[in-house]
Amino acid sequence: MRSAHITKVVHSDALRLVFVLCALLLTGFLLYGQVLDADFFFDDYTEVASNTTIRNLSQISGIWREFPQRFLSYLTFALNYHWSRLNPVAYRATNVILHSVNAWLVYILTVSIFKKTFSHNAEKNRNLDGLFPFLAAMVFIAHPLQTQAVSYIVKRTELLCAMFSLSSLLFYWQYRLKDKFVYYLAGLVSCSAAFLAKETAFTLPVMLLVCEKMFFKSSRKNIVLRVVPFFLILCAVLGIILNTSFQVILRQETLAHHPWDYFLTQLHTVCLYLKLFFIPVGQNVDYAFPVQHAFFSQGTCLRAAILIGLLLSALTWMRKNQAAAFGIFWFFITISLTSSIFPLTVVIDEHRMYFPLIGLIITLSALLREKVPKGSNARAAAMAAVMLLGFLTYQRNQLWRNPVLLWEDSLKKSPDNFRALSNLGTLYAQKGDFQKAKKLLGRSIKIKASPGAYIALGNIYMQEDDPQTALVHYQKAITQKGMLGTDYYNAGLASLRLGHTTEAELYFQEARKINPGLLTAGLELAQIYLKQQRMIQAKDVLLDNLRQDPADERTHLLLMQLFFSTGELTAARLKAEYLILECDDLEVLIRTAQMLAQHGYFSAAVKCYQKAEALEHKPARFYIEMGKIFGNQEAWEKAREIWEEGRARFPDQEEVFDRLIDLLKTKRETNHL
Repeated sequence: MRSAHITKVVHSDALRLVFVLCALLLTGFLLYGQVLDADFFFDDYTEVASNTTIRNLSQISGIWREFPQRFLSYLTFALNYHWSRLNPVAYRATNVILHSVNAWLVYILTVSIFKKTFSHNAEKNRNLDGLFPFLAAMVFIAHPLQTQAVSYIVKRTELLCAMFSLSSLLFYWQYRLKDKFVYYLAGLVSCSAAFLAKETAFTLPVMLLVCEKMFFKSSRKNIVLRVVPFFLILCAVLGIILNTSFQVILRQETLAHHPWDYFLTQLHTVCLYLKLFFIPVGQNVDYAFPVQHAFFSQGTCLRAAILIGLLLSALTWMRKNQAAAFGIFWFFITISLTSSIFPLTVVIDEHRMYFPLIGLIITLSALLREKVPKGSNARAAAMAAVMLLGFLTYQRNQLWRNPVLLWEDSLKKSPDNFRALSNLGTLYAQKGDFQKAKKLLGRSIKIKASPGAYIALGNIYMQEDDPQTALVHYQKAITQKGMLGTDYYNAGLASLRLGHTTEAELYFQEARKINPGLLTAGLELAQIYLKQQRMIQAKDVLLDNLRQDPADERTHLLLMQLFFSTGELTAARLKAEYLILECDDLEVLIRTAQMLAQHGYFSAAVKCYQKAEALEHKPARFYIEMGKIFGNQEAWEKAREIWEEGRARFPDQEEVFDRLIDLLKTKRETNHL
């Protein structure tokens, strides 16, 4: 009978876990579904969309060299690219799934802690311990403070770090309850994965120490024996990372602030994080947060008193409500790497609260669990709170869906934020509103000169056909540094427009030296070499491009052009076959078809046409060039059919298509279109 009862309980618990996971997945996609198909944002372009390191799964060592301390996170980007190329839906859907799984792990963790903390009150356990862990998970998934970590693709580092850290802690917890070494081993593996997802996981061994001391009350010797291996793994991972890519890590974060000034500033930021947890109003994608320099000014000492008071409260809860105390310790320990004496360039970011938020949620749930009277409307109140948080998250994601709205919102809250001015100006420029863009970019530079603002201004002048002024701004961007070669690349484009080929070549070479993954610089350099008949140099550049990204279609196209020019027809045909099979770039397919037709490979050119025909948003040029291919094969009716379709789709170019159709009448005489 006892065995049957245990089996029934286990089965019931498993069903509850499945139900909770499904509910959290559904909630996650309801809250974040609207932002799935939004374009890449800000660092998403440099870290994901333009990052050639993630484009070749066979070269995983390249990911390790560039991102050693976040290797697993960037490996997931490589997997996303392998399966879905640059479709942002796949990347964000992955983030939402990870966020939902993390909420589920929060539920399991809260259940485990409550069983330990409130085991003396069995009746209240039955009534409320199912409610408050679920409430904790729902608050975690629905809180608007989490939107930056989930909607911002590149912040997946936070999601993976949290998932592996929670998994490690839960495996360790099971090991302590059941004394099975397999759980301990799984905890060590998960801990290692967390360290390789993001460096903020380095606080995990400390959290295990706190768990041992608070919930298992082991002897000091046993605590050391159990937890020291986690610290040893931390030391090993740190040693490997530093030995592999010390210079990479140094250039990613510099000592932009004095440690004491940064610490004083973090007293303000942590208090703001706490305020946003309880009152999530006034969020900002980029806070213009002043750096503090004195303890007895601008309320710094008051904020220190608030945080000390919170810690003292946790100490007083140690006997009465260990879960509440544990949550406060969790918060301070997990936020310590980003909000203490280790200075980061940006002093405040909402995504840094992703993992520490769990501690505050556990504390709130534990306090409510203890204070809520039996028979109260706890469920109704909890659901109302979660629905309000969900509404705020949905509203916040309306902004994340539209970068212009997001930066306009930021500028309203921080009118003198140079980054908000620069980013919004860049977005206006991309939309063609040059006058408004120039005004915003000019204001940004007056507050603080930045290379991004200069490049955006240069791009505007290039579109206004003023390459000389554009070059001046690109050169100013070069003096500012930090643009990973795009400043030199743009200067090269301006020099080409001015006819200064030698200067352009030097700029492109420098861009590739700074950033070998900047394939566009390699393409421009190769085209210069092709025009100058420097075939060996062109080939070297293009092959180097393919080493960076073996699937880059424009590089394959230029190699095909080079092979045709050097008479390597077999190699050229192989490149054409690759493009026909793999390419989804309409412009590349059109140029491939043109090149094949010029060299007499009409059947292959027709295959290109058929591949391109299935794609959307075809320009008028597609119909013009493809009609020529069929016309030159004396397929008169097919050529006429294509041009008539083009005329119907592009009425503004009706005269062009009419002239081409008239030329069909003289085709037999000239035998050329």
